[in-house]
Amino acid sequence: MMIYGWQNQGWGDAGWIWMILMMIVFWGLLVVGVSYIVRHFSHGAGMTQRSDSGAVDVLKMRFARGEIDAEEYQHRLTMLKEGQ
Repeated sequence: MMIYGWQNQGWGDAGWIWMILMMIVFWGLLVVGVSYIVRHFSHGAGMTQRSDSGAVDVLKMRFARGEIDAEEYQHRLTMLKEGQ
């Protein structure tokens, strides 16, 4: 005889385990999604500063290796700073 009603709702004897696992998965995905969104939007503004700093570092290295002279270094450094 089939039992209908509120007993197990078709989940079987270990239905409560599945419900706990599903809640853990749900909250885990929610936390991962929110942290991804926060990181994505908070690092967007800082990217230009990092790339400009990287450009200045490359310029310094080229000057230190003798690939460009002092006049070229100053000209390019001024251009980089005005671009900000």
